[in-house]
Amino acid sequence: MVREQWKKDLIETELAEKGDKAEPNLPPKKPTQTNSSNGPHKPHPANHGHAVAFPDLGDANRTQAVKMLFATLAAPEVRSRLKELEADNLYLDDKNLLEYVLDIEQAVYRHPEAKDYFKYMRERVLILKNKNNDNLKYSMLLGELSVQDFVTQEAHELESEETKKRIQEGREWKMKS
Repeated sequence: MVREQWKKDLIETELAEKGDKAEPNLPPKKPTQTNSSNGPHKPHPANHGHAVAFPDLGDANRTQAVKMLFATLAAPEVRSRLKELEADNLYLDDKNLLEYVLDIEQAVYRHPEAKDYFKYMRERVLILKNKNNDNLKYSMLLGELSVQDFVTQEAHELESEETKKRIQEGREWKMKS
């Protein structure tokens, strides 16, 4: 890609020096890669189109974890619900949300129970993405749940009351049989 752009720029420069306004003779573009089941391959933006510069944390897993967490908390449906709940919320701004996500990442990175960092972080992101646990995202973004509590609580403690109730009912049913 860079090489093609470099060639294009070189040809345009040469044409400009000659004073020729004709379109340069560029090689044909490569066809878009297709995924047999989904049509053209389109990368999923980690930040839902927000113009955010993610810092390089020196570790690809940590940087990826920040992107996943940011994408979860910056999802359009989360933003619109957050506006309904608190129109002037601090985390509606991408910069503030990124700082908050970095605080969470640092807390997870330093947490002694997170021996397998990426697995632990992925678990936290999946808990946040759980449709049955939507209130957790808003509890965090509204300041009702601290970063430290989010990081240190066991996964089952972060589940919604409805999910806890279903798990308990399942255990009771299993004990009866």
